[in-house]
Amino acid sequence: DQIPVLLCNVLPAQPFSFLDVGSGFGKVLIRLCRKLPKSRFYGVELAIAPFFFSLLRGKLFGLRNFSVKLGDFQQLSFADYDVVYAYLSPVIMDDVWVKACAEMRHGTLFISYEFNVHGRKPDFEIQCQETGAFLYGWKM
Repeated sequence: DQIPVLLCNVLPAQPFSFLDVGSGFGKVLIRLCRKLPKSRFYGVELAIAPFFFSLLRGKLFGLRNFSVKLGDFQQLSFADYDVVYAYLSPVIMDDVWVKACAEMRHGTLFISYEFNVHGRKPDFEIQCQETGAFLYGWKM
């Protein structure tokens, strides 16, 4: 999967905290945890089955820089993270963007895979050769 590799190209150089909103089965998080062991990776997932599978994978791989929660991203504060990554439905991207603008600190990074935020020009976009989709990024 090319997404973790592309993400590594835009993530901060120093250790950072990363939140995957709608982390699913943990595929992106687990790969990033392995590549960047000094940073902390968190996921939040609303669906029970993907959450448990992700939690189990993190424990089986013994990842100390990995944590996942069951719940709604609206219940978390984006202010606690240096990078917020979302691969969600375009239907809720505007809600995620509003939350990011309200809570993320200056100098942090909001990244969306595949879905741009309506009416907001990204600071960067990188095309994934495997899928043709883009990573969109905004410096907050």
